[in-house]
Amino acid sequence: MPHGCSILDAALADGIAYPHGCRSGRCGSCKSRLVSGEVDLLEHSRFALSDDEKAQGLILACRAIPRTDAIVAWLGGDEETPSHPRRRLNCRMDAIEDATHDIKHIRLSLVGGDPLAFTAGQYARLTFPDAPTPDYSMASVPGERELEFHIRQVPGGAATRRIHVC
Repeated sequence: MPHGCSILDAALADGIAYPHGCRSGRCGSCKSRLVSGEVDLLEHSRFALSDDEKAQGLILACRAIPRTDAIVAWLGGDEETPSHPRRRLNCRMDAIEDATHDIKHIRLSLVGGDPLAFTAGQYARLTFPDAPTPDYSMASVPGERELEFHIRQVPGGAATRRIHVC
């Protein structure tokens, strides 16, 4: 993997089904124990990884950039980490409505294919024309043909700026 690649990105590129959700240090799904080696941790939420957890040798694989060869261990067993295959979905925008002054309620309908199976807390990467592709947590019920998202406007956020002009 190229220099500066996260542990998560390297694992996924090698075909390892590494548990993860948001890929941006917000959810903690990729929390792992650093067994050996040194990493730089990029910015992340204290909810996803607290200072106490860092002191105990835990990292977020999505935000950990190795400085040396590193060995990591997943937390928990497979029975604690539901696995849903990655899918690329085509959707139709059904509605963008104001939920509050800074939150948009977005409804998307699947165009073909089976409904999306997911577990609470998982994220989806949304792609909008001429905007970055951030990850957002689903607000809908798993297995439905319609996906819902509640997207808060982030000051200076390029993707949310694009969404909130609608």
